[in-house]
Amino acid sequence: MQLAEKIGCSPTLIGKIEIMKRFPSADTLNRIAKALKIEPADLFSKNDEPDTIKTMKLQHELKNILKKKILKAIDEL
Repeated sequence: MQLAEKIGCSPTLIGKIEIMKRFPSADTLNRIAKALKIEPADLFSKNDEPDTIKTMKLQHELKNILKKKILKAIDEL
């Protein structure tokens, strides 16, 4: 709740980002990193996972986001 308040978004959004149900915009990522006094890239690292797994998870998430946006654009045509 404090982070949400600090960066000007809803606690629901922060919760969804934490459980990987939403991927934040670049602006939101930057505001979160700034509020936490870390680099944006640090938001994607977990000490308990090898870099390869983190990269694969991020790629999978980005692929899903792009797929949804492409399908939405096709539907709108």
